[in-house]
Amino acid sequence: MSAILNLFLAVIIPNIHYLAVTGPATVLWLIIIVTRLMFVIGARICFAAQCVFISNSVTHEKLGRANGLAVLMSDIFRAISPALTGTIYAASLSEWTMFIGFPVDYNLMFVIFGGILLIMVLLTACL
Repeated sequence: MSAILNLFLAVIIPNIHYLAVTGPATVLWLIIIVTRLMFVIGARICFAAQCVFISNSVTHEKLGRANGLAVLMSDIFRAISPALTGTIYAASLSEWTMFIGFPVDYNLMFVIFGGILLIMVLLTACL
């Protein structure tokens, strides 16, 4: 459920700038606050579901090892992802990508995140 919510937000968030140009500031801030709250709540739900999935996937004797591996992988990706996404985002804003257009513009990271979320939703639904 929260992965579907995050997939919806991956589409909404990059398009908020259209409202900034055309709409009133009050509506813009209301939408920003609501989408941010939805994103934070969805992230917390995903984390709780992840803990439940890990706890239910192994026997009691291997639970500590599975939790340790999950935390290790989470920390590795938390360390790598800012540099990787920053590099991809900076490359998408460079001059050589401006003539290509969508999706290789400032929306590239949102397209990648949306693709990852779609894969996650499909994997969750199939498993």
